[in-house]
Amino acid sequence: MRFNPLKSKQAAPPPPVNGLLLTGGGARNAYQVGVLKAIAEMHTTHRHSPFQVISGTSAGAINAGVLGARTSHFSAAVEELERVWSRLHIPQIYRTESVATLRSAAHLLWQLVRARRVEDQPQAILDNTPLRDLLGRRINTLRIERNIEAGHLRALAINTTSYTTGHSITHFMGHPSIDNWSNARRHGKRTALGIEHLMASSAIPLVFPATRLGHHYHGDGAMRQSSPLHPLIKLGANRLLVINGANPKKEVETAHDSPQPYPSLGKIGAYLFESLFLEQLDADVARLEHYNDLLKQFPGHTLESRDRVLQPMECLVISPSKDVREIAGRHMQSFPKSMNVILRILGAHKPEGRQISSYLLFEAPFCRELIELGYNDARDQRDAICDLLQLGK
Repeated sequence: MRFNPLKSKQAAPPPPVNGLLLTGGGARNAYQVGVLKAIAEMHTTHRHSPFQVISGTSAGAINAGVLGARTSHFSAAVEELERVWSRLHIPQIYRTESVATLRSAAHLLWQLVRARRVEDQPQAILDNTPLRDLLGRRINTLRIERNIEAGHLRALAINTTSYTTGHSITHFMGHPSIDNWSNARRHGKRTALGIEHLMASSAIPLVFPATRLGHHYHGDGAMRQSSPLHPLIKLGANRLLVINGANPKKEVETAHDSPQPYPSLGKIGAYLFESLFLEQLDADVARLEHYNDLLKQFPGHTLESRDRVLQPMECLVISPSKDVREIAGRHMQSFPKSMNVILRILGAHKPEGRQISSYLLFEAPFCRELIELGYNDARDQRDAICDLLQLGK
């Protein structure tokens, strides 16, 4: 990065390109649907999507896939998302047969200890084959290219992590002017997106099996995504909206004078999930705000990074206003018996472990409550959303 001290004529601001980031969060991503529903009600000027660039990670990739395939009719896409999420049940996402589920969990723990060959080791605790069938029925990936050719969509990105290299991979379809990129263990590759990319992006480590893309296996896109905003920016977006299903509310740390019990697997897992889906975004948004503040300090000058001049970028993050763990606690009885056994073993049925439970609770009552929460949160931020996306203009 370099600073150009030479003053020049004020350059015309670049045309606004709205970018949407849908982060990971498992079942929590029903919240994103509620936010999108509110935006659809605000977006009355045009039929097509207000987002020219869409990037999805983990379960957010699934919502992104639906939007990318139906970007020519935004409200219809959101209605489809709401219809699916509000009627969702766990067996549509992963198998819950008592014997098979418990056997998978037991085998995972046992084989990790004793398996001598890689092929002997279990792939994951849960079998998410039903999800592949659901996506195949609901998403026509051939429409993505048509929407790009028609000018309704500049780019759609699905993010995964390569288990071979450990790098963050952004698989994208987009305008011909967009080039591949490779830097700092982050790579952007033009490809024909399919259902397998959505399966790979949402493959939570150990919970769901990895998916083969080409010659390599890929897993959850949040694992090595140190800069979640990076794909949006590389694909040309300069007004960024982030819908984050992971609860940003921090637990209040209370000092204890007496010795505390060893943390349960549920509590440890909750911290791991929070690190996976939340902390990288917080750091990335803070970096963007830092650059924006820096650029504003030098009006009439330019700040250059490699082959481009940096411009201030507006970014709005919408997150749950209520603790999603508490909402999950009201719906714990929705889990099948086999899952309840596993969650109890992990300590995820307790309040301290409900972070994990909330990611796996793909049940309609829980999802509908999150949709309503997202809808109300977005309406509360109507002015900020309309200003950012220039809705009604």
